[in-house]
This record gives sequence, structure tokens and C-alpha cells, in this order.
Amino acid sequence: MNRWRFGWLEILFLLLAGGYLAYGYISTRPTPQATIPTPVARFVAATPTPFSAVPVVPQVDPLVVLESEILLDIPSLILRAGLRAEQGDLTGAIADYTTILLIDPSLDRYYKSRADLYAQLGLYDLAIADYQSAQSLWGTPEVQFRLGMAYLNSGNLAEAQSAVNRIALASTVRRRLEAEIAMTQGDPQTAYDLFRDLATQTESAADYTRLADAAVRQEIWRLAVMHYERALEIEPNYAPAITGLAVARYRWVAGTAAINYETILALTNALRLDLLNTELLTYRGVAYLELGEPQRAAADLQVVYAAFPDYPNVALALGEAYLQLGDVEQAIAVYERSRELLPNNLELRDAYDAAILNGVSQAGITFNPLTAGN
Repeated sequence: MNRWRFGWLEILFLLLAGGYLAYGYISTRPTPQATIPTPVARFVAATPTPFSAVPVVPQVDPLVVLESEILLDIPSLILRAGLRAEQGDLTGAIADYTTILLIDPSLDRYYKSRADLYAQLGLYDLAIADYQSAQSLWGTPEVQFRLGMAYLNSGNLAEAQSAVNRIALASTVRRRLEAEIAMTQGDPQTAYDLFRDLATQTESAADYTRLADAAVRQEIWRLAVMHYERALEIEPNYAPAITGLAVARYRWVAGTAAINYETILALTNALRLDLLNTELLTYRGVAYLELGEPQRAAADLQVVYAAFPDYPNVALALGEAYLQLGDVEQAIAVYERSRELLPNNLELRDAYDAAILNGVSQAGITFNPLTAGN
């Protein structure tokens, strides 16, 4: 009768045991895959993210991304080749075009793309082979022009002329190639006439620059300056015209009272494109010297002299700059070093002797600014 009666201690024990078993069951159940959000959760999810918490996506150079991956798909290789060529990595672009052609040789238009890069690197034999492989483009004037130029630059005039004959008579490209052949053959007057007609028709900076180059070959400096200036009116940043104008303007006025700071400005603009162009540095140094600025003259001429101590006119000009600065010791050092390299140069000998004896420049010693780079 009393076997089913429990005291309070037994009841407490049973409650604790039941609670423990219930806790163990709940804690070991698998976590549900989805839960119904509470009203608070819904509110938090619907609240817009503050602007300051939005992650900033950095600007990424597409070339950096493409360089970091091994590319086997042709569109990505084409894109990377173009970007590499644009940034001056010609060998990298050539490698990409080579891969494209290995994957799909039928894409022969990329032989032309690779040939253009070979030509820029002066690898004309490789360029010629690639232009000839671009069969789908073989009949186009552009490919024949570039092929002709590659032959011309490699010294093969006969094949260059054959390329001319494959271009239609009325084509401007044909006349451009004929003009280039005339320049190479030492006939700048014919080249000038052809480029003049082309420039009038095309109004392109490139054709006006080549027209000016033909005038330079004939030492008609006034015409050269005029045509270079016209090229820069059409395309203000066209590098060949900037450099050509600087040289032509200097040669036009060198050795005369007409040399001025406009000449200096033209030379400085050209040097921004090529800081270590020794011809331009020499011309500007001599121009400064003639304008009575020996310190600036010496700064330019020192760079050239360090590379070419055996150029007598550079040595004469630098020595003269030092003498005008009152630095007789430096002038003598320049003359002495160049005399050792050129023992038979009479002007260097006389300049050296005058500096040793008098500490001044010899009045009868002159240097020809037109051959300052020699």
C-alpha cells in the first residue's frame, strides 16, 4: 500500500533527473537549416547599411589582373596584348600574339599585329615573315605598305618596289611608300614633291613631318620649320615633329645673331621627350653659350662630353663655357683629355695652348655649332 508513496526528497530527485534528460535531448538536436526571423530580426535586415559601412571597391588596372592569370582564352589574350603594346611592353605583346596563333593559326590577322611590333623593334626579317603570313590581309594596301617599309629598312629596295607595284595607282599609301623609297635612295626633292601632295590631301601630322624631313635633307631650314610647325598645329603632341622642329630651328639660326630664346624653348620641349638626347643637349648648350649663359651651357655640354669626349666640337664648346665662367683649370682638363684622344686636332691643340699660356680662350679659335655633335 505504501510502495507508491513518495516523500519530498524522492519527488525532487525525479524532477532534477527529468530536467537533465530534457536538456540533453534538446542540446543534441541538429540545428534547423532555416529559421523564421523574429520581428527584431526583420527590422535589422530591412535597415539600410550606413554609407560609411559600404566597402570601397579599389580601381584595378586591367593589365594587372590579366598579368596575374594564366590565360588560355583568346579574347583575354587579345586584350592583354593590346594593353601591353600600349604601355610599351612590346616583347610581352609579341608573346601573347604568338600564343594566340598557336591556339588558332587561322587567326592570321594577328600575324600583322605581331609584325608591326617586330618592325618597331627593328626586327625586320621577322616582320617580313609575319606580313607574308597574314594571307587574309595580303591584298590590303596597308599590309603592302608596311611590308614595303620593312623591306626598305632592311635594305632590300627591289622587294620594296615590288610592294609598291602591288598597291593601286590611286592609293595615297602607294605614294607614301614611293616617297619613302625616294628618301632612302637619296632623292629628297622627289620625296618632297610626293610628301607635299600627300600632306595637302591628308592634312596629317605624319605627312607634314615627313615633308619637313625631306626639306631637312636638302638643308632648306626655313621650309622645314614651317612644315614642322604645321604638323604641330594639327597634332600638338606629335613627338617626331617636336624633335624635328627643335633641330631645324637651331640649324636655321645657328652661328648667327638670330639665335634666341625661342630656339632654346624648342630644344627644351624636344628634350622633355628624350632627356638624354645628346644632339639636342649639344645644340642647346651651344645656343646658351652664344646667348651669354655659360653656366647653363656647361650643364648641358658636360652630359654630352661625359659620353663622347672624342667629339672635338663638344670639347671646344665645353672648354669655352668653363673659360667664360673663369674656371681655367677645368677648361684645360677638358682640352687635355680630348687632345689625348685626338692628337691631330689643331683647334684643340691651339685652345689648350691658349688656356695654358693666357688663361683665356684663344680669339682665333672657333667651333662650328652646325657640327657640334661631331
